[in-house]
Amino acid sequence: MTIERFRPDMPAEVWSVIEAPVRTWVAECDTQGMRETRRLLGIVAQHVRWCWETAGLPLDKSVVFRHQVVAEFIGKGLPGVKPATRGSYRSTLMKVADLLLEGAQVIYRPPHLPDSDPACPYTASEVTLLRYWAAGQATDARRVNATVLLALSLGAGLSTNEVMLARAGDVTVDDEGVFIAVQGDRPRLVPVLAEWEETVTTIARAAWRPDLYLFRPTRQNITANSVYNFIHRSNSKPMTISVQRLRATWLVTHLSADTPVRALMAASGITTLKGLDRFMPFVPEADQADAATSRAVLRRRFTGEIEGHPDTESDRGGRSR
Repeated sequence: MTIERFRPDMPAEVWSVIEAPVRTWVAECDTQGMRETRRLLGIVAQHVRWCWETAGLPLDKSVVFRHQVVAEFIGKGLPGVKPATRGSYRSTLMKVADLLLEGAQVIYRPPHLPDSDPACPYTASEVTLLRYWAAGQATDARRVNATVLLALSLGAGLSTNEVMLARAGDVTVDDEGVFIAVQGDRPRLVPVLAEWEETVTTIARAAWRPDLYLFRPTRQNITANSVYNFIHRSNSKPMTISVQRLRATWLVTHLSADTPVRALMAASGITTLKGLDRFMPFVPEADQADAATSRAVLRRRFTGEIEGHPDTESDRGGRSR
């Protein structure tokens, strides 16, 4: 009766999909006691929801209850949950996995399960999946807002608060490209990456008033939770979606393309070189041809061979350099 009457706190459309397997799998665990069964139902329901809704896994217990999948859920699917509670959830789900799956599994229990490094950019294939995620939202409004979120963060490197503050009137289009006048604590002018120019231009021109927000224009507040809630409630997330990592992707894209550091700092709102340090491990090593070019450039700079450099005049002995 406890299993049959259980109703978790989640959208009905989600529960309708995962309800049958959750009830079946908990029943197979053959728990003793109503309280223990209710607790188990709650934990399993959260895990199965994350597997299906966020990780995009099939509702197959041989997949859902693999130790590696359980560990990933504990690390990524419980934001804000205390470490002690995470440990309790992990222990419970590992026991469920051992009860439901035949044969021994290779136990995967990392000592720490931190969230992804916010400085870690998305890969090219992950960006492609994010584009599909945006295009696959349930309504036109959600598709547009998901695309705007990607355009502002992947295309212009805006932070969460800056995404929330961006308005149609902040977008300028001229012969040199598309620019966003960023509002907030770090006001600046940011050129949009070429691949996102059309998206930003189209959205800005579609607004019937210049003071309308680009992201979720009908909202009544500008709290960062609006972005989090939008992402959290979206369907078919291919991975954990973080505005910090979207911005990191934009930064690493520029660093990899040898964008002048001063120009990048001005566009990003980063005021010190140290602020870029944490992104450098993700910048690819220069290939042999690039290394030769860099060496030639550096040699010109340090031997005074740049046109107009004061060292191109004669040295103390009167000899031309």
